[in-house]
Parts: sequence; structure tokens; C-alpha cells
Amino acid sequence: MIEKVISEFKRCSEVEAIALGGSRGSGKGDEYSDYDIYIYLTGDLDRERRREILERYCTYMEVGNQFWEEEDDCILNNGIDMELIYRRIEDIEGNLRYVVDSCGSCMGYTTCFWENVVNSKILYDRTGRLGELAEKYRVEYPEELKRNIVEKNHRLLKDYMPSLYYQIEKSIKRNDLVAINHRLTEFLALYFDIIYALNGEKHRGEKRMLEITREFALLPENYEDLIEDLFKFIYRDNSKFLITLDRICHNLYNLLKKEGYDVTFESYGE
Repeated sequence: MIEKVISEFKRCSEVEAIALGGSRGSGKGDEYSDYDIYIYLTGDLDRERRREILERYCTYMEVGNQFWEEEDDCILNNGIDMELIYRRIEDIEGNLRYVVDSCGSCMGYTTCFWENVVNSKILYDRTGRLGELAEKYRVEYPEELKRNIVEKNHRLLKDYMPSLYYQIEKSIKRNDLVAINHRLTEFLALYFDIIYALNGEKHRGEKRMLEITREFALLPENYEDLIEDLFKFIYRDNSKFLITLDRICHNLYNLLKKEGYDVTFESYGE
């Protein structure tokens, strides 16, 4: 089934390359795993053309979702979910230059595109451009990139006035339940970006982060227990929740200082 879908998209002149990501791309999927298909473009691929292709193989389609990237979300005739993500290949090249070549950091998930490009399974490569890109960036994790991710993201945990700890603390005082959740999500995005970078590991996305990172060599004290406690206490015991969040920040700071990173802590209020 999926082979027929890929074959159809190969015929589109705008399609430069197609890759399979996720658990199926890594060879860890099972018969129930969905398909994450990345379609790299040199020009816009009309949504109606995409719909014409997909309606032959899908029982359900959402064409043109733009919640994150441009994508089509479908259920194949065999009942398996399929997500097709459309990317301009020059945009991905630009991201890799910024992150890997220039060692530029983001506010969370910095190295996700890098990990995706080098570890996805290439199914089609019209001119070899995607394969060349993947090969070019199969390189050691730059030390400067590690440092930039760690030092930039750490500042917003519990250091400067806009830090997420203090924003969460204010949200609790206001009993703003939605804001608490929103800020905690941001906090964890930065926190895990640091954990990945500290260990020289490319970020594998938002799924199974605790399961993946628990095997890393460099982890803060009581790493997994504190994360689990955080979700045990949220919305149940504000005092214990903030104490746990503070310990998470402290333990990460202690590890970063031990590893020689130039980070500060609780500068606001000194």
C-alpha cells in the first residue's frame, strides 16, 4: 500500500526526495506503527494534486494541516495511520547550516531536524541531494553547539527574571491552571534540550523523552524520580510541586557546573 503512495508522489516534478521517519524508518516499528513520510520539495505541491493521489489509497484524509509543518494526515485503506510532512529542501539545508555549521541554538528541540535528516530511511532521491545532505551532516556533535544549547536554555529555567520557574510560580498564585500547564511544557522543552545536548545526543522529538534519556551517561541526581514527582504533584499539591521543580533546576545546575559549563543560577533576586 505505502509503496503505491510513494510511487505516485515520485511522478510529481516538485518532489526532490522522500524519506521514511519515526519507528518504521528506524526499523523499530511493528505492524501497528504509523507511517511518517517526509516529502522534500523544490516548489509548492498543490493540495488538490495531493488529494487526488491520497484519495485512491485512504479512507480518511485531512489535507493541508498546518499546526506544525505543512502536512496531510490520513488513514490508509489497510487501517494504518499515515502522516505526510512537506518541506522545502532548501529550508532544511538552512536549518542544518544554522544548527550544525554555525552552532546556533533554539528554545527547545534544537537538533530535531538534524536527527531526522540523518536517521530517516531515504525512499526516493531524484538527484541525490537528500542523501548528500544526510551524509554531509553525519558528523560528531560540535562542542560549541552543546555549550550554546546548554547555556542559552539554562538561563530560562530558574535564573533570569523571565525564567519559566518564576512564571509558573506566579501562575500558581493566580490559580491560572492553563498558564501553569503552558509554562511547564515550555520548561520541559528547554530542560530536555539541555539533557540531549549535554550528552551529545541529537534530539529525537517529543515522544518517549524520559524513556530515551534515562539511558544517557550524564543525568542530574534523581533525574527520573523528580520528573515523575513533578506530574504527581501538579494541580494536587502546589508546595510540593514547586519544591520538586526547584530541585530539578538545582540538580541540573550542579551537574552543568561539574561538567564545566559557564552557567549561573537564581541571578534574579540576588
